[in-house]
Amino acid sequence: MDVEGAVRDVAAMTDAGVVYELETSAGRATLRTTHPGGNGRVVGADGDTIRFEPETRDSSQRWFYWNIDLESQVDQTLRFEFPNDEVVGPRGPAVRTAMPCGEPIGNGAWNDWQWLGADSRIDVTGFRYAFDAGEGAQFALSFPYQRADSDAFAFEYESDPRLTVETLTTTAGGRTVPVVRLGPSDADRHVALAARHHACESTASYALEGALRELLESEDAGALLETHRFHVYPFGDLDGVERGDQGKHRSPHDHNRDYVNENAITDLSPLYPTTAAVATYLRSHGSIAFALDFHCPYKWGGDINDRPFFVTEPSAASAGLRGLAT
Repeated sequence: MDVEGAVRDVAAMTDAGVVYELETSAGRATLRTTHPGGNGRVVGADGDTIRFEPETRDSSQRWFYWNIDLESQVDQTLRFEFPNDEVVGPRGPAVRTAMPCGEPIGNGAWNDWQWLGADSRIDVTGFRYAFDAGEGAQFALSFPYQRADSDAFAFEYESDPRLTVETLTTTAGGRTVPVVRLGPSDADRHVALAARHHACESTASYALEGALRELLESEDAGALLETHRFHVYPFGDLDGVERGDQGKHRSPHDHNRDYVNENAITDLSPLYPTTAAVATYLRSHGSIAFALDFHCPYKWGGDINDRPFFVTEPSAASAGLRGLAT
């Protein structure tokens, strides 16, 4: 079919996203990327098949993140194909149907998201889903994690005096960037934890949240909160997270490459308000006892992509620390 004719409201590369009204062999369906984290471009549709691809946006290389929702007006089984990308993993796509897209969930995002399953997977380029009339479902490469999920986590521990949430700065898009503090404000030792310097790497947020839960709920780990002040930056690129950008290889450089400062050799300065604010705050504390930035740099497979690992082996680290990556 003519994809141009299927687009009701185009707002590409903005928070508004895109809405596609599609005619299928059984009836009508509406595909959207208007929810927080939405990403996807329809490139064709005919019969019961919808073909689309991840949006690269301002990344200099093609990348793999996608996140759509679709509402079907009739009972029908639809086939979703990525003709130019291998972006359907061994467990199929992530899916949820029980909660409106982007809303806070009772216990983080764990309860609603699930893998659609290998039976739904055609191959690395496609999957199928059976809709009931009026049903809406959100599909994604992996489990998304938005600002609303972080807020839901913080709300769980609202009564715990060891945790506070403050505003670090405001993004270029006008969003307030949270920073989570744990432990005594007068501690001599400081720890910095961060995630989402590459906006699409949502599974890193689950690992970070798990680390915070361990600190707050485990007696052994919680002992650190008596002697250390934790500074936690859950969204290095909040605008990108909420827009659904890839964030990886962003032009002219991504947030992970933005920790620069003027010196005798160069007059570079950060492009992004968040990285500038993080660097300024941490430098004000002098020595940092430990810092860790959580990433999820690739899809699956290979020697390391299905387990935790350090990008560069920390040769000076203790055996216990190295054990985290085994």
